[in-house]
Amino acid sequence: MKQKLITLVLAFFITSLALAQVDKATGTITNDDTMARLRMDNCVMGSPQASFFIDGEIALAGSQPQTHISPLRALGWTYLTPGTYSVTVAPTDKGLEAAMLEPVDVTVEAGHRYTFVVMGQLDDANHQALVIDDTAAYEAIGAKPTDYAHITVNNLKGVASLNYSISGMVRDKDVPFGGFKAAFWPEGAMKDVGMTISGTSEELFSGPATDYLGYAHDSFDCAGGTYPGEMYVDWWVGYSRLTSSLNAVDYLKENTQGSQAEGGNLPTYEIFLKGLEAAGLTEMLSSGEHPYLLFVPTDAAFKALPKEQFDALMSDPEALAEV
Repeated sequence: MKQKLITLVLAFFITSLALAQVDKATGTITNDDTMARLRMDNCVMGSPQASFFIDGEIALAGSQPQTHISPLRALGWTYLTPGTYSVTVAPTDKGLEAAMLEPVDVTVEAGHRYTFVVMGQLDDANHQALVIDDTAAYEAIGAKPTDYAHITVNNLKGVASLNYSISGMVRDKDVPFGGFKAAFWPEGAMKDVGMTISGTSEELFSGPATDYLGYAHDSFDCAGGTYPGEMYVDWWVGYSRLTSSLNAVDYLKENTQGSQAEGGNLPTYEIFLKGLEAAGLTEMLSSGEHPYLLFVPTDAAFKALPKEQFDALMSDPEALAEV
């Protein structure tokens, strides 16, 4: 039955939920109540793959070294105890001796998430750092963990200010060159996306959107390079994976309720949540006391099981816990 279910899974991969991770340096369990999170975004268009260094050591996201990161890609989160750290970025194939910028002291607080953005252009002699307290930026606009919020950075030389539109409405408005803006984004599925130069009708790009966005998470984009120029060659907009400050159970509940409110056209996870309850696993996945990686079957995946197998599974707490 386990193999059958795995075969049928339409997996929804929760990449960066507020689940605890292991601090490899100390072997201790860490979480969002006692720790801060820090990630890097190299927004220098055309730069080589880079590594993220904290206090002279390559940063870890869980056990994953933060190296060989392409430009305009935000990394995963490194958990840190509150304090001040020396942070820099260097080409992966050259190391710290060829750092893209001088080390920057970054002070982090418990319960906050931060993004360290490398700014500037490929031919600049020196690059700069833009350190964003994501948590404070979202609090400043009144965003809650159950909202969908977004941060846009403008590192697009030649564009003094830009607007980011979702589903026909400007969301991130007048993002200044060298700076950022936080904004609410619409929940559910996007209809289209577009970016324009502020105060004009000139489009940087526009087009239909097919991504399912969901609920109760946030994301991050950085526009980098030189404009005007050739898209993908001289400039582009990088993005992060979705993340959330909710635990896995609450996150799935929010997504399920949101989909049901829209008529159930988006994935729902009601059966999985009921299965967690029956298996006695809800508290474990809500506490944030240990690291867990979840590949979550949608309701449609469960319903694809033969009825006899589905009924047997849902009535067997031990089998549910194993799955």
